[in-house]
Amino acid sequence: MNDIPQWESLAHPLIRTLRIVTIGLIVSVIILAGVMGFVVRNSGPALQNPNQQGLSMLTIIAFVFAAVSLIQAVFLPGVVTKQKRRQIAAQPQLPDPAQQTQQLFATYRAIHIMRLAFLEGAALLAVVFYFLEGETYVLAVGAVMLMFMTIYFPNSLHLLRWVETQWVLIEDERRRLNLPAVRHEIQ
Repeated sequence: MNDIPQWESLAHPLIRTLRIVTIGLIVSVIILAGVMGFVVRNSGPALQNPNQQGLSMLTIIAFVFAAVSLIQAVFLPGVVTKQKRRQIAAQPQLPDPAQQTQQLFATYRAIHIMRLAFLEGAALLAVVFYFLEGETYVLAVGAVMLMFMTIYFPNSLHLLRWVETQWVLIEDERRRLNLPAVRHEIQ
């Protein structure tokens, strides 16, 4: 990008919003885990089964749900991005570069929130299952999901690289469709 202040003025509000959303979701899981931990420690788990040995069905469900959620969080955003990229590339007359970039920003916002939703769902399920059974190791599932949520914490450099990569791929797609090249630099 040629004009860094212009880029920052476009990217900063998006990054700030996504950071607020990410922090809010992470903190909500942590608060729920704290409350559930307090309840389990003082009152015991909601479901008491003294005869249980090994992993319970709820713990297995939590592990499977976390694995599926993690796979979805990694792969589905790529599918959504590819669809949007093809939609942008197929336009015969593209809007100005700032509007094109805003379209990509909207896609980035959507895939980030989608990714967080999958991860947070698995983390919350693990916390609820901990409340029900009191098995501490099921909280590890929630902790792993929180770790991935923090790995995907949004930053300007990642957004810049992501947008630049998308424009290279859009240009490749336009060449494949025999459409004129696009100019994607923000002026």
